[in-house]
This record gives sequence, structure tokens and C-alpha cells, in this order.
Amino acid sequence: MNEEKTREWLKDKYNLSFLLVLLGSIIIRVYYFFLTKTQPLWYDESDYISMALHWASNIPYYINPQRPPLLPFLEFLVFKFGLGEITIKLILILFSIGVVILTYLIGKEMYNKKIGLIASVIMAVFWEALFNTTRLHVEVPLLFFTYLSLLFFWKGYIKKEKRSYTWLFGVFLAFAFLTKYTIFLFGLVLFLFLLITERFKFLKNKDLWISVLLFLIILIPYFTWAYFSFNTTFPFLKAGGRGDVGRSLVESSKEIFGYVPFFLGFVFLIVFLIGLIVLLTKLFLGFDLLFKKENKTLESDSFNLLFIIMFTFYFAFIMRGGEDRWVLPIALSLFLIVGNGFSIIYDFIKKHNKYIALGIIIILIVIGSYEQIKQADSIIKNKKDTYLQVKDAALWMKENSNPGDKIFSVSLPQTFYYSQRETWSYTEDKEHDFISNISHFEEFLFEEKPRYLTVSIFEYLPPWIVPYIDEHKNMFKPVQGYFTQDNKPLLIIYEVNYNNFSLEKKP
Repeated sequence: MNEEKTREWLKDKYNLSFLLVLLGSIIIRVYYFFLTKTQPLWYDESDYISMALHWASNIPYYINPQRPPLLPFLEFLVFKFGLGEITIKLILILFSIGVVILTYLIGKEMYNKKIGLIASVIMAVFWEALFNTTRLHVEVPLLFFTYLSLLFFWKGYIKKEKRSYTWLFGVFLAFAFLTKYTIFLFGLVLFLFLLITERFKFLKNKDLWISVLLFLIILIPYFTWAYFSFNTTFPFLKAGGRGDVGRSLVESSKEIFGYVPFFLGFVFLIVFLIGLIVLLTKLFLGFDLLFKKENKTLESDSFNLLFIIMFTFYFAFIMRGGEDRWVLPIALSLFLIVGNGFSIIYDFIKKHNKYIALGIIIILIVIGSYEQIKQADSIIKNKKDTYLQVKDAALWMKENSNPGDKIFSVSLPQTFYYSQRETWSYTEDKEHDFISNISHFEEFLFEEKPRYLTVSIFEYLPPWIVPYIDEHKNMFKPVQGYFTQDNKPLLIIYEVNYNNFSLEKKP
């Protein structure tokens, strides 16, 4: 963008307002970065970063085939450059800021700058995005790659701006898939969207086929690695499971559909419902125009509605439940519908007085944004020190062991990452065939000969482990403990003494 184009761009009130939104989003994210930069990692975070540490250090580690490899690979590159966890967290902030930018750009392309601006404001303060920006989860990179692929799809295929945009859509969709496998739902959304709006005409589009080819080419290294690592090209199909089919549809539906108001908060939910009612009315009355492509906003409306329906229905009716972050990608469509709702409210009040209309919109956005930041601040601060004892215990074992020593811990990935010692879990886990009973545990214990074994309340403990340790006190010596303020044990580290016990000496 040359100097003249930059001046023209800045003259636009919406572009200038977006820069203020962007600045605010940066300030908020930097604030929470400094607040949480040393917080303990959770199980999933540690599992991803432990994969990266394993690749960078060659310390043995069990790689879960359910984990997609892109985030661990990026973390591996960070380690290889001699950098660490802080750098990874800063990269996640860049992804998060990129999501705000993409929200504005997609809103502008699908509707107009006003709706894009409002949606970007909400994304800038969205509590779930802020929380996941402070965690080494895959969700924020997933949003970035998914929304980037959507932007290129819309500009390239829908708006016919450049053929290369359609090609790039396939590239970044592949990156999204390698970030989290459930994004196949987004591909299904696009397929159904094209099927509804174009019937089978899209199958004749060469650029779409090129994007599919690029998508597959990018996945070839992953499929190759998966085959040699897990003896299957599609390990995620084997590991992903079929969901909690034992739950009732009412229970799972309440959980999944309940995430929509949970994401939005009271003010944005009311505006969303206004936008949704108008959207459904437009689609019902103008469905024939959708096929004729005489109303471009109908295309956007149908896509956003399909996006929300596909994700919520999949987790509600097929997986029968899920965490809030699993349906996080629908945030973009939710916020665009909220933006439409605000636009409808403004246009209605503007008939009487445009300044009052603008004032009401600003007040509502400020109140809704305050709700979001308040929720983000509460959950980030409340969760900041969770699992601190697991981190401290792992660091203690690192300081009091040799690199070749092994550890048994139910908090396997956290212990492995912080201790940088080979770690095994003794939790009952038939799927991964770790430990299934006491005999298996003893066999495993004497085969691996860990130096330390930890018992804690932070993960599931097999019911026999504490009685077993009590029965063999001569073998398990407590060397470090972490307790609540009223002296209740949270985590105990035992040093294993093999001289006082053997499989042959079992009672």
C-alpha cells in the first residue's frame, strides 16, 4: 500500500475506527500476557508443547494420535531457535490480533464496513478468545487459519477478485485442519453452502479443484508421518471416538446450544436475536433470490446460518456434548449477525434522530463489551494459578534428579514438560494400554524403574494406588509434598526404593 493509498484508506471513518479497535485489542492482550506469562500449563497445553519438546530434545514421550501436529510443530521450531514458552505465547497473541483483523475484513466483504467494524469490536473483547489467547491451546490459531481461508474463499470464489485467492483458500484450510481435525465441519459448511446456492455448478470450477489439490498436497507430509508413527494414515479417525452416545439429546442440546448465550452475554444476545429474526425472515421471503444471486447479503446470511447450525448440531446430536471451545469457530458468524442487529436498530432509530441512534448503539456496544471483558477478567484470573502444585512438583523433581531418571505421574504431560524427564502415567487407560491393574502396574514399575512417583488430586487416580503405597511404605518414601492451607494433601512425591522390594518378594 503506497503513501497515497494509505492516506485514502485512513480518510475512511470505518478504517480509522478499526485502527482504534485494533489498538485496544493489542493493549488488552498485552495486559493479560504479562498477567499470565508464568502461569502453569494445563493438561492439553502441556500435551502439545511436550510433543514439541520431545521432537526438539529426543526425550521419550507418548504422542497422542488425536493431537494434530501444526501447533506442536510451530512450538518445535521455537525450541530449535533457542527460544521458549514466552515466545510461543507472544506468537499466540499475534494470531489473536490477526483474528480481530480478519473479522473486520470478512465482515466488510460479506456485508459492509459498519457490520465488519462492530463484529471486530466484539471479537476484540470476546472473553473466550481472550482466555484462549492466554493458554497454549489450538483454538486461537484455528480461528486464524479458518477465518483466513474463508476470507480468501469469499474474495476469490464468491467475489471473483483473483483466481489465486481461491487457491489460497485451500492452502489455509489445510493449515486449519492440521491445527484441529474437527474443522472438517467448516469444509462441510462450504460444500453445503455451494450445493444450496449453485447446485452442482461449482464442480466445474477449475480454481476450486486446484485449491482441493493444494489442500491434499499440504497434507501429504502429515499423512506420511502419521503412517510411520501410528501405522495408519488417518489416526484421528481411530482416536476421535464417537462421542458420548449415552447422553440424552435434551441434555446435550442444552449444553451445546447454551454456549451461544454464554458467548454473547445479555446485551449482545438480545441484539443477536433481533439480527437472527430479520435474517430468517429475509431468507424465507427471498429464498428464490438466493439461487438467482440477485441479493448478495442473502449469500452471506445463508452461509453464517449454516456455519452456526453445522457446528452446534454436530456436537449436540452426534458427539452428544463438548466444551465451549469446540464450537468457538462459530463466533465469527454470531458476531456478524450481532452486527446486522445493531445495523437494524440504528436504521430504525435514525428515522427519528441519527445522533440518538448513534448514541444508543455506542452505549449498547460499550455495555456488551464490558460484560465480555468482565467475564474474561474473572476466568483468566481465577484460573491463573490452577495446577501450580503440579508445575512446582515437576520442577522440584527436575532439580533433584538426573537426566536419565524416569517419573510416574498421572499429570503426565505437565510433569514431562516441566521436569524434562521421561514420564509415564499409571492411570487406568485401556485405549492407550498404560496401566490396567495392580499386576500390570508392578510389572511396569520394575521394567521402567522410575525414580519418583507422584500422587495428586489433579487427575484421575486409580483407586488402588494409595492403598498399594500404604502397604509398601518401605518402598515408597515421601520426599516432597504440597498441601492446602488447612494441611490437606494436594500432591505427594514419593522416591522409589527398589532395594527394599521386588516382584519375587511380593506377599
